[in-house]
Amino acid sequence: NANNDANIINAIASKFATDKKDLSIGIATPTAVALANSIKDRPVLFATVNDPIGAGLVDSLDKGKNNVTGLSDALPIKEHLKIYHSIYPFKKLGFIYNGAERNSITMLKITQEVCKEMGIELLPITIYSSVEVNMAAESLVSRVDAFYCFTDNSIATAMSALTDTAKQNKIPVFGGDITPTLNGGVVYALGFSYYEMGRMTGRLIAEVLQGKKAEELPIQSLNDPKFYNKLLDLDTAKLLGITFSDELINSAQYLIKDGKLITK
Repeated sequence: NANNDANIINAIASKFATDKKDLSIGIATPTAVALANSIKDRPVLFATVNDPIGAGLVDSLDKGKNNVTGLSDALPIKEHLKIYHSIYPFKKLGFIYNGAERNSITMLKITQEVCKEMGIELLPITIYSSVEVNMAAESLVSRVDAFYCFTDNSIATAMSALTDTAKQNKIPVFGGDITPTLNGGVVYALGFSYYEMGRMTGRLIAEVLQGKKAEELPIQSLNDPKFYNKLLDLDTAKLLGITFSDELINSAQYLIKDGKLITK
């Protein structure tokens, strides 16, 4: 675990290269890029990389590149925003992202396009570390009526800083990743099952170790509704005056109620 520290990430990648690991796996863009830059003679797989083309890991989603292939967790942003907007019709949307993460820049561009199409004003703020999340959130609360956060590592690390500030100002937070929302504060999160992505990664690892070349394997994705999980924070929703239908509540895999996480 590199703890989202660039120096540790590069040190681990260098060690894997020196140790001549049969295969190396990078979870998230920074680790995957570091491994691909350090290891040229053995397979490198990436998992949960939002934009592998933009990150320079591959040239196409149709196949790997040299010794690199993997799985993308590109989010269905348009679907997200339409669902969230139907529940809470926000007009000004706050968006905090790490300007040093390539996947975050890609997601910003897509979100800008979707918001323009939907007639929503997007107010983005750039950060470069998780310690800046609280300050960024405080600078936005007087100008937005909702926040949207996705698979940005800095946001995930400091999710409570965002949700605490948003809750104090009665502003809902909507998410595109389940894991950092399990402690509460995000009204509604719709994200991939990373357990299923782990299984898909394991199967891909097996194919490579059994002799298939990484460059011949297409980039895989979980972009299918059957792999989505939903989390609803009923406590925060009640505080903000947001109501969910019984159908939506029954379909959620995770609920937060009376301060407790309920897993179905």
